[in-house]
Amino acid sequence: YWMVQVARSGTYEIALARWPEEADTPINGAVKGGRAIKVSKARLKIGQIDQTIDVAKSDKTATFRVKLKPGPAKLQTWFINPNGAAKHGAYYAYVKRL
Repeated sequence: YWMVQVARSGTYEIALARWPEEADTPINGAVKGGRAIKVSKARLKIGQIDQTIDVAKSDKTATFRVKLKPGPAKLQTWFINPNGAAKHGAYYAYVKRL
């Protein structure tokens, strides 16, 4: 998990990724030196918010929209395989205030 400081209340977009943006690779894909994984869902927990969304084979990120209040928060992520096991977390989280 990451400990984050929410500066201002508002709606935020949090995009979870396995690879950096510049790799331009789907969550389920592989880059040179890496291996493919099977992901069907992504889960995000931050503060009192706990959401799960579907991940398509071609998705490069799993993107959530959440309303956050200012203050410290624990940001946790999971990538869930088709069997329902959460074996991986996101390596990257891109956050922007909308």
